[in-house]
Amino acid sequence: MQLNKSNTTNQHPGRLHTLAGAWYTEWPMDVCVCVENLRKRYGKTEALRGISFEVRRHEILGLLGPNGAGKSTTLGILCGLVRPTAGRVTVFGMDLARHRLAALEKIGALLERPAFPPRLTVRRLARLHARLKGLPYEAAEQALHRVGLSDWASVAAGRLSLGLRQRLGLALAILGEPELLILDEPTLGMDVESAGQALDFLRQLAREGGATILFSSHRMGEVERLCDRVAIIREGEIVSVADTAGLLAWNLGELEIFVDRPEEALSLIRSLPETAEAELEPSGMVRVRLKESGASHAVTRRLVEAGFQVRAVIPARRTLELHFREVTGS
Repeated sequence: MQLNKSNTTNQHPGRLHTLAGAWYTEWPMDVCVCVENLRKRYGKTEALRGISFEVRRHEILGLLGPNGAGKSTTLGILCGLVRPTAGRVTVFGMDLARHRLAALEKIGALLERPAFPPRLTVRRLARLHARLKGLPYEAAEQALHRVGLSDWASVAAGRLSLGLRQRLGLALAILGEPELLILDEPTLGMDVESAGQALDFLRQLAREGGATILFSSHRMGEVERLCDRVAIIREGEIVSVADTAGLLAWNLGELEIFVDRPEEALSLIRSLPETAEAELEPSGMVRVRLKESGASHAVTRRLVEAGFQVRAVIPARRTLELHFREVTGS
């Protein structure tokens, strides 16, 4: 795939302007989407319980949560497909409830598994969507090229694999170069290489093309690689919004030590005053939890002085999966 360039806030002051005949508020330049106290009920079930978050311009925000947490409902509301019970969504300063069509002109979306008429070819579908958006056929060809579907343009949609259908859905989402992309599991069904290319492409769209992306995936590695910030939803509530880089910091209080004679080394490490806990992994690596995070040099020195060959001492790295488990309790 290649790119051809063609903290929760409740109130923002601004002035009124018009776009496509709709009045909207001039929003701060760093905010693209503002979700305020959003609620949604399905009968007696409360899918969303007053969630609030914002998406900054040109960032990639990951939305994570267990199954049934409210992710799909949230994305459906942002795309104008689901009517909220209460709360407010503002997109580029426009109230989505009052100016839905004007706001949606700026949004491209891929939600869950896209369904296409099985007999229409990839090119036919792309051109049809381009025409509906008032775009020339060249825009459809360019979108297919950008997601790596040019060689599949004459193939009927019904013959595409799941991964290729996701590519087609992504191509249709980027038609017209929307300012905001809302993507739910866009790499579903793709092999590792294709998924990596898709992530690189999305990163280019944000960094070079100026797009803002709201990205939902169950693959933690994809979110770690792609997203600037991560919002986690659980049982209809936002339980965490944090910078990805901060979540993935090194933990100097836990060490992975690779040493010769690991069983003997384990006995020595357990006897040290700096050690809170130590265990031997099946791989022969000794995992150590320190009483103080700055004590790694003392443990290493004692091992060397005792005649052990220390091959590596690696601080443990926090992962997004660990943070997810902590805040969701799952």
